Amino acid sequence: MDLATREANELLLKGKEALESAGNMKRECKSIAAGACNHSTRSKAHNKDLTNVVKTLTEELSQARRRPKSLDETKSIRDWLGYETEENKETNKDVKKRLLDIETSLREIKMEKSKTKVESVAPSTKKMETDIKTLSAQLDELRNKWGALKNETSKTLETSNKTLHEIKTSKTTVR
Repeated sequence: MDLATREANELLLKGKEALESAGNMKRECKSIAAGACNHSTRSKAHNKDLTNVVKTLTEELSQARRRPKSLDETKSIRDWLGYETEENKETNKDVKKRLLDIETSLREIKMEKSKTKVESVAPSTKKMETDIKTLSAQLDELRNKWGALKNETSKTLETSNKTLHEIKTSKTTVR
């Protein structure tokens, strides 16, 4: 914070304190005056105190009347501080805009990075496709061999059954 701002803040605080103390004094004066009125009706000895209270009240009221100058000063300080903070508001807007730009850039970088990952996965995917095609070809070959073996086995079984049937029929004829 620069010196002028600090001084302005101090003057503002002093102005606030002065207003607050004037209000407190006014309340005290009223309560003292009310108390003095109550006492004066009870006793004439309190006339002297009442005179002092009136005198004090008059002095405090005159001080309270001088406060509007302080109030004007306070208002002008507030206006000046508002002017000073306006620049900070603009700076904050610039910072927010810059942050949004950075976040957008980060999203773009993440998207590019994820694309790079996909591209680096592509060669391994191609290798897997090749391996799957090779396995598929091997399975087809095994199926063909299995089919041929099944046909051969069926023929052998059929031949064996015929031979067995012939042997059985020839045994029955020989007896």
